[in-house]
Amino acid sequence: MTFTLTKTRLAVAIAAVVLAAAGTALAANPFTDVPEGQWYTDAVDWAFENEITTGKTATEFDGTAGVTRYEAVTFQQRYETNVAVPARAALQDGIDDLTDDLEALPTFHRASVDDDGTLLTGTSGITSSRASEGDYFVDFGVDVSECNWTASVRWDAAILIGGDGLLTLNSVYTFDGGFILDEEEIWVQTFESDSAVEDDLAFDLLVIC
Repeated sequence: MTFTLTKTRLAVAIAAVVLAAAGTALAANPFTDVPEGQWYTDAVDWAFENEITTGKTATEFDGTAGVTRYEAVTFQQRYETNVAVPARAALQDGIDDLTDDLEALPTFHRASVDDDGTLLTGTSGITSSRASEGDYFVDFGVDVSECNWTASVRWDAAILIGGDGLLTLNSVYTFDGGFILDEEEIWVQTFESDSAVEDDLAFDLLVIC
């Protein structure tokens, strides 16, 4: 059996997937030999709308005519230029917009530190240490000098000492008294309830950048 590729068959083949996803009405083609309601009508409309075909003449499509190799590659080149390239560009724009949106989302760093300075749980790259009683350093491995943070004494620590735990945080990297730490480090001091004396307390630290 010999299969002859005609302009109508080619237009239908190229348009099939695009038409399934388009969801918009196509402008009617000007070809008098392409009546409405035929199985190929929408495909020819699409091919004309996207400048893949200009027809045999301005008003005749000549859908039963054979397609030369010249015409076949011309249709493919027009499809690439008028459909594929803009579609890829629109997709890339969408990916870029999504990437920008994701990059604009805040980054969260979490650390749960035991009363001896041991890191119980934490975001990747975080380390912690106890310098002295009630005096801790949490290193995040990234610059957190422009970030916001909040902290609270762990519930188990509050229950353990039989009262409310108080926790204070100094400035992110420059502290009262002239202590200057690396921009990746937060200095945490913990105090027992109603006391000006530092006391070892486990705490949770959340940094939002």
